[in-house]
Amino acid sequence: MKVLLDENFPLPLLDALLREDIDAEHIITLKQRGTSDDTTRARLDQEEIVLLTNDTEFLMAPTPVAGWVIVSRVGAGAQRAARCLGRRDAQSHEQRADDADQRAT
Repeated sequence: MKVLLDENFPLPLLDALLREDIDAEHIITLKQRGTSDDTTRARLDQEEIVLLTNDTEFLMAPTPVAGWVIVSRVGAGAQRAARCLGRRDAQSHEQRADDADQRAT
């Protein structure tokens, strides 16, 4: 399943996801910055993707047919989470996520 990062998510998070072999795209690298929510919703109706966004308006729209929407507030902690995701060491994915959560708070 593909992860689609909305334009309000940091680009380093895309890099970290790709390093972890997660199929991911970013609205900015797709040259779709400023595209309408309706266009993104249409894609969610056609493809099995997970959209990560800060835009709560996606929660007020009809439920997508094929995709999912996760609304999250990202800030400085997202950059740390991206670096954490990108580390290739003996830590498990769960441990890395816990570490990022602790640093973000």
